[in-house]
Amino acid sequence: MSSSRLPLRMIAGPFRAGRVIARLRGGLLALLMLACPAMAGAPDRWAALSEPVFRSLETSDTRTIAGGITDIVQDGPGFLWLGSNDGLSRWDGYQLRVYRYAPGAPNSLPQSEIQALGVDGDGELWIGAVAGTLARYDRQRDRFVTYPLDLGDGRPSQASVNRLLDDGGHGLWLATDAGLVHLDRRTGQARLEQATQTRVTALLLTRDGTLWLATRDRLLRRAPGTRAFAVVALPLGHHQRAPVTQLMEDSAGRIWVATNGSGAFVSDRDQRRFRAVRGPRERAPDMVLSLLEVQPGRVWLGTDTDGILQISHTAPQLRYLSHDPLLATSIGEGPVTAMLRDRSGQAWVGTDRSLRRLDAGQRAFQTIFGNRQRPEGIGAADVPALELDRNGRVWAGTSDAGVAIIDPATGQMRHLRPDPRLGERALPNKYVTAFALAADGGMFIGTTLGLYRTDPSGTSVRRVQVPGRPDIARVNRLLVDAEGDLWVGGNDGLRMLPSPDCRGPHQQPFNRELTDQRISMLAQRDADSLWVGTLNGLSILDIRSGHLRQVAGERGSMGMVTSMLQDAQGRLWVGSLGHGLHVLRQQGDERWVAERVFDTGSGLRDSNVNAIVRADDGQLWISTDDGLASIDPRDMRVRNYGATDGVLIGTYWTRAVVRPERDTLLFGGLGGITVVHPSELSPWRYVPQVVVTEARIGGKPVWIPPQGSTVPFKVPADANSIAISFAALDLSAPAHNRYAYRLRGLDQAWTQGDADNRQANYSNLPPGQYTLEVRGSNRTGAWSPSQLALVLEVEPKWYQALWARVLMTLATGLAVIGIMQLRTLRLRQQTARLERLVELRTRELRESRERMQHLAYVDSLTGLPNRRDFNERMAALTARLDGEGFALLLIDLDHFKSINDSLGHDAGDATLIETGLRLAQVVRSDDGLFRLGGDEFALVITQAPDRAMLEALCARVVKRFSSPVLHGQDHIRASISIGIALFPRDGQTADALYKAADRALYDAKDAGRDTWAWARTP
Repeated sequence: MSSSRLPLRMIAGPFRAGRVIARLRGGLLALLMLACPAMAGAPDRWAALSEPVFRSLETSDTRTIAGGITDIVQDGPGFLWLGSNDGLSRWDGYQLRVYRYAPGAPNSLPQSEIQALGVDGDGELWIGAVAGTLARYDRQRDRFVTYPLDLGDGRPSQASVNRLLDDGGHGLWLATDAGLVHLDRRTGQARLEQATQTRVTALLLTRDGTLWLATRDRLLRRAPGTRAFAVVALPLGHHQRAPVTQLMEDSAGRIWVATNGSGAFVSDRDQRRFRAVRGPRERAPDMVLSLLEVQPGRVWLGTDTDGILQISHTAPQLRYLSHDPLLATSIGEGPVTAMLRDRSGQAWVGTDRSLRRLDAGQRAFQTIFGNRQRPEGIGAADVPALELDRNGRVWAGTSDAGVAIIDPATGQMRHLRPDPRLGERALPNKYVTAFALAADGGMFIGTTLGLYRTDPSGTSVRRVQVPGRPDIARVNRLLVDAEGDLWVGGNDGLRMLPSPDCRGPHQQPFNRELTDQRISMLAQRDADSLWVGTLNGLSILDIRSGHLRQVAGERGSMGMVTSMLQDAQGRLWVGSLGHGLHVLRQQGDERWVAERVFDTGSGLRDSNVNAIVRADDGQLWISTDDGLASIDPRDMRVRNYGATDGVLIGTYWTRAVVRPERDTLLFGGLGGITVVHPSELSPWRYVPQVVVTEARIGGKPVWIPPQGSTVPFKVPADANSIAISFAALDLSAPAHNRYAYRLRGLDQAWTQGDADNRQANYSNLPPGQYTLEVRGSNRTGAWSPSQLALVLEVEPKWYQALWARVLMTLATGLAVIGIMQLRTLRLRQQTARLERLVELRTRELRESRERMQHLAYVDSLTGLPNRRDFNERMAALTARLDGEGFALLLIDLDHFKSINDSLGHDAGDATLIETGLRLAQVVRSDDGLFRLGGDEFALVITQAPDRAMLEALCARVVKRFSSPVLHGQDHIRASISIGIALFPRDGQTADALYKAADRALYDAKDAGRDTWAWARTP
């Protein structure tokens, strides 16, 4: 939990939290039949305090489950089958496929009310129902094949099939209303093996070949190699009848008998004598509906009203696992009618209204849930602090319910609860943030409202005053050092409270030397110094002098220090909020250097490291804001643990960790306490089969055998689209399974997918044969070595058939020849016509090009050469090697704009045309006259003009414009101004010469217009 998410008064102190604790129903173990119980292992010592986690199906379609589960089995491929009073369901980890009695439907059940399910030695599913109904599910065709029970009277028996059991060979044992029946699976023939006066309710074939059967009033057994059944007596007491509901052999060879009305019984190892099963506080169940050995030595009894009675020869208590509406992970509500442990170790529990799953093979993690609405547990949601007392009890500080004192030896809790009536002799209803064990066995308790202390018995509480700080000042961390002095860290720095036995003066810390006054971690370094963590790094406190020095975490590099541990190599492992886990190695006496940092970029799921502890095997365990992690300090390998592994608390509090006993670690968090048993960790190695779960061809559902087929599956030409869904049958956490598929014959690479993308879709495939290959993984991502292979044959449309293609090829060839001949004739006719057209077009293009050439160099209004011609002429004249001079005259009409504005553009155009005509009358044939645009004209005078000649020329030009221009009824007075520049005197390039003439033109304008001006001498 990041400090940025807490107010200032919270950031240094409880730094993680909790949920609901399990309701305890434990009592003393009272099973007389379990002689010489073994010593309780670490997981079993905490079993009464923790709560098993049951998970519901991740589907909204629970209609058949709601009808009441009657039996649960797992078939050969790994599907889970659920029989109910309303049909049959197949669970593939993602969806339920439901079968019911539906007359006329090809895959209809023979009866909807399923009484028994069984799986034979070939992994085939069998169902038993009322009225003599026995059927085998044919998964190759998705059909139910019925087997009439002819028991010798020449007609099918109507006796209900109550139980199914594989005989270990080629047959089945059937518990029916008529007695014990044997079915030969090869021939389909049934025979009545043992007639009974009442219906057979249970069957069991033990590992040594002994056959047990139970009726409504007797328990019978048949030894291997014999034909006769012997009656087995049960210690019923005053009960005269004990209808048996189920029989089971456990891993130790004991026989368990569940009855309807007389509880349960268990035999000795020799299976001769039975004793009654007692419950907690002598509260034994009377109606036991189902049995399951969920783990070796741990048996579940499914009852009608109390959930599951859990019995273990290693646990110190019996307990009921009952439905709790306050706990979403409790067992489902209703009678426990069926239970199964599947091949991956998952325990499935069916009731009359739900199906729940528990990872029975997972023993490394247990959860003590917190919930303020369950006062018999922790009593609060959050557990921000943990500590051990001298008696090995765990003190759990809560968010608002004081302290829960947990005794794992007895499975009991007692509490130091807040009580406003007691004032300072009771804890406040605020966060308990820290503990420290006093020298006399009492416990110092830090809260967000000050410091408290218990007496050595841990039954009474009083407030403790710390000199120099307010009584209600927040306590973040506590530490009792080697001399018994108490160190109190808060948001106002660090204080020391001397031990009563301490002599001599004490130096308080120089808090001003801290990098931050908010203390977040305290630990003993040696006899003379402490480690002090703050919200800005790590420091060392010299106890004798009170001085501090920072050793790690320069400003901004480490942030808030939450926890610390020193390994066998002398390295410091320093946890921080948001900056990961820092591994520091000492260089010299004063300097510590970061050797490595673990964060989200180097293996951790989260960079908020809350607590560190060393396990017995040397592994370092870390709590974060996203589960737990372990690090091997030898090879620095990181492994993360989350909900899939059994870690149900996601966010933890800083420094909330203890190691109460061997192979046991406790972490306090948001939601309660996680109990870790590192030696119980084992990698998940289950190898699931990959199966087809659904298929559509052309958008319509079709049946494809789940395990595929080497026989090609035909895809019709008019339905050329396929959609095939698949599943890897690791049902423990199917959302984490991975998938990959490819269509061999089309795809070069595998298409990767997850649980939300487990469907292969193809359409418009070319005709031919393809093989769809599908890979699936278990929940850890390990690929199953067995791949699903499905051969598909895409049929061609009629025009894609071979004969059609041959005919089409021939027809196409003939058509091509005919077309070529016709084309040749037409081409010959067109050639002559084209030749004439080409000649005509060539002439037109030549004339058009000449017109375009003319238009490109001629002004369309006046007919004079335009600016383009002018530019080329100027470039040629200025580039001549002989350097012969010439003159450039720029001519501009005076007040032309006023002519346009007052008389209109037609008058302006007439004026321009007249200007061109008048200028052409005064120039020589070898001189150049150009219209540059608008009212601007240019005159290029070659043949070495002199000044006198140019003066005379300009005078003639000006005089030409003394008479008005006639336009309709208008007499337009138009005068001109002239600018003269000489090459090369006034400019040696075309641009320079033009600019000189242009400046001269403006000089003429400035001189009053109707005149000319010479370019100024450079």
